[in-house]
Amino acid sequence: MPSAKPKSERNLRAELKRLKARLAESEATVKAIRSGDVDAIVVDGSNGSQIFSLQSSEDPYRIMAERMNEGAATMTAEGTLLFCNRRLAEMVGLSTERLLGSSFPALLREQDHPAVAELLRSAAKKDIRADSYLLRHDGSTLPVQLSLSSIPLEESGQGLCLVATDLCEQKRVQEQLVASAVELAQQAEELRHSQQALETQTFMLQCVLDSMVEGLVAADEQGKFILWNPAAGKIMGLGPTNLPSREWSAHYGLFLPDTVTPIQPGESPLERTLRGEVGTTEVFLRRAGLNQDFGLRPPVPL
Repeated sequence: MPSAKPKSERNLRAELKRLKARLAESEATVKAIRSGDVDAIVVDGSNGSQIFSLQSSEDPYRIMAERMNEGAATMTAEGTLLFCNRRLAEMVGLSTERLLGSSFPALLREQDHPAVAELLRSAAKKDIRADSYLLRHDGSTLPVQLSLSSIPLEESGQGLCLVATDLCEQKRVQEQLVASAVELAQQAEELRHSQQALETQTFMLQCVLDSMVEGLVAADEQGKFILWNPAAGKIMGLGPTNLPSREWSAHYGLFLPDTVTPIQPGESPLERTLRGEVGTTEVFLRRAGLNQDFGLRPPVPL
C-alpha cells in the first residue's frame, strides 16, 4: 500500500505534462490561424476527413482590386460606396475609411450630378462607359473614364461595380496634339502667304524685265542660261542656246573692242565671270547679215 500513493502522483504528473503539451500545441495552432499562416483545417469525423478553408473566396479578388492602377469600388444601386481600393482614394484625395458609406455622385464635379442618376440606372441594365471628372478633396478635378456594371450583392440583391481610369496623361497628349495641329495650320497659312508674296514679287520682277529696253542675260555656274529678257532677244537676234559655252562667241558673233577680232572660245566676258574672274572689257556684237554693231557691257557675278 505505501507504493500506491507515489505511483498515483507520478501518473498525475505525467498527465499534467501531456495536458501542457497539448495546450501549447493548441495555442500555437490558434496563433498560426490568427496570423494567417493556416489556409485550411483537416477534421477527421465519422464521414471521413473534411477540409475547412479559413480564407474567403473573395480575398484574391480583393487583393487584385487593391493592387490595380485604376480606382475600383462596389456600391449599392443608389450609389452608396461599400468598398473602394486605395487607388480610388488617392484619386479623390481622401482615405478609404472616409469614402466608405459616402455617396458616389458626391465624388463627381457638380455639373455632372444631373447625369449621374441616369448613369446608375443604365448601369443596372447594361455595362456603361462615360467620361467625367472626379472632384478631389482640394477642390481640383481629375478627368476619368468611368466603367460601371451590375453585380450581385448578398445584402441588397443588386449593386454596381465601378472602375475609374485616370485620363490625365491621355488628355495631356490630346492637348499637345491639338496644339501641334494649330501650330501646323498657322505655319501652313504663313507659308501660303509667303508663296503668294513670292509669286507677286516674281510677277512684278518679270514685268520689269519684260519692259526693259536693255537686254539682260544671266547664266548659272554650269553655263546654262537662266534669264533672257525680250530686249536681249531683239538685240542678240537669237534666243538662249544649249550649245557649250566655248561656242557662244562664234554663235552670237562676239568681237573685241576693235570690232574686228573675234573673241576666242572660253574668253568671252561671261565665261570668264563664270570662272570667277572679273572682266571690264566691252564686247561688240555683230549680228549675222546686218551691218550693225552693238556694245555689250561687262557681266557681273550674282
